[in-house]
Amino acid sequence: MGTLIQKITDECLQCGSCVKKCEYLSHYCKESPLDIVSKFRSGELKDNIPAVFTCNICSLCEEVCPVNLNIGELSLELRQEYVTRNCGVSKIHKPLLDDVQNVYVATEAKTALRGSQQNEENLKGAEMIFFPGCSLSLNSPHLVKQSYTFLREQFPGIGVLTGCCGAPAHLIGEQSVSNDIFLDIIQSVRDMEAKTIIAACSSCVKLLKSKLPEDIGVVSLYQLLGEFKFSKRSKVSHVFNIHDACSSRGDDLTQAAVRKIVTGLGYTVEEIEHSKNLTQCCGRGGMAAVVDDQYSATVAKRTLNEVNQDLIVYCATCRANFSDQGTRVIHLLELLFNENWEDELTKAPLPFEETVKNLTNLKIYFEKKCYS
Repeated sequence: MGTLIQKITDECLQCGSCVKKCEYLSHYCKESPLDIVSKFRSGELKDNIPAVFTCNICSLCEEVCPVNLNIGELSLELRQEYVTRNCGVSKIHKPLLDDVQNVYVATEAKTALRGSQQNEENLKGAEMIFFPGCSLSLNSPHLVKQSYTFLREQFPGIGVLTGCCGAPAHLIGEQSVSNDIFLDIIQSVRDMEAKTIIAACSSCVKLLKSKLPEDIGVVSLYQLLGEFKFSKRSKVSHVFNIHDACSSRGDDLTQAAVRKIVTGLGYTVEEIEHSKNLTQCCGRGGMAAVVDDQYSATVAKRTLNEVNQDLIVYCATCRANFSDQGTRVIHLLELLFNENWEDELTKAPLPFEETVKNLTNLKIYFEKKCYS
């Protein structure tokens, strides 16, 4: 922490560019991030849960900073330090950590299966694994199934690995749990003799790329889907805005692929001001909503102020948070795999109890699919 604080203290130009763009910094800073950094340096905020844990860690500050300073990196270090100093996560974060351990990566909900179990002569794609991630699996299991069906048609040997990438634990500073999840993912991939993970979540892509060994590649599902040509869905064009997941910042290939898919289907994209690498967070990045759901809603509304068309997202968490704000929003995969996608624009997120059942049901589905 000391090194990062010193770097920010020494290099910050106090131009205020990041404060203007960031809900978190605008709350804690009058003019520049030095206002909050000085309080972290003094220890004044070391056990202040909102100050430490509501940064969305979305990296927009780094994108707009003339010298590329990232306050989110400092926030993440402060969280890890908090967990170490207090021998565990805060009471606020304990239920989330329990869910990660007992639901998202639980044995009864986790699947690791190779494809072509009964068709060994066709192993095309056997080096690949589809990793839908926990958010899409919880909220939209039908899209997970449809995505895997499409992938299996193209690559009959592709396997599937469900569960969590470890991002929730990582983002609240609990590195021991996060590292255990990573080790389990690595072992599962090696057991299936795979080389590439196809991930449906931008957060998964970003985190896995930063943590996995070099011999295991990670590719965004949308980047892969962008290589295929899909038939146009309608003769009547529909104009969409696109919200890029903040975890896709810097992933130009995925951002371009998303737009290629949408326009290839015959629809029109109208860009909003803060899109692509300047995208703003949906509000739930960095697990901020766990600490302050109202803050998360405020960030969402700030982002949605620019939206004037039906909204496309490619992150299930973004979809849930924007839907909570009453926005007409759908996941990109609905456009691809659901002829009645317009019915999804106003659907509310599922209750948590129902989403948990989806994980177990997906395991049953994949076990039948991979062995049939």
